[in-house]
Amino acid sequence: MSHLSDLLNNRLNELKIKQSELGRLAKKRGETLSAGTVSNYLNGSHGKPSRATLRAFSVVLSIPLEELEDAASFTGSEPFEPHRDADMLTATQRDAVNQIIRLLAEGNKNASPSIAQEQGTPGETGEGEKTPQPPLDRLGYSLAATTGQRALDEEDAKANKRGEENQDT
Repeated sequence: MSHLSDLLNNRLNELKIKQSELGRLAKKRGETLSAGTVSNYLNGSHGKPSRATLRAFSVVLSIPLEELEDAASFTGSEPFEPHRDADMLTATQRDAVNQIIRLLAEGNKNASPSIAQEQGTPGETGEGEKTPQPPLDRLGYSLAATTGQRALDEEDAKANKRGEENQDT
């Protein structure tokens, strides 16, 4: 069985709710869970869950959505694919881009929960939801931008030491 299925079954047992009741409870709360979906998730024969399915289980079983996403190894976004022109970058430039990505991701991981809740998650910008924004420092500057700029500055310093000329000017 999957980690997600174990989590759902444990919670179902804790709440003493029957599997057959989940669809009705979901409908009462404005969500949709068919009997087949419930069965597949509880017996571990499910694929990658949709955000709507995880949200429905979250609402019905009072499990934080993030906990369900973690159990499902679900990130809520598609893998990042660089622009097709990325193959024109040098190895040093690719390293710099990868460092910026790591720093931006680290900044997002370290964002306070209140900021993360306010911003929503990538790909989740429907009606009534805010477009995700990078975390801000105490002066209102983007942490991602300042962290990314530091990475670029460090890369420039390394390039200068190697005697490479800056191509940006």
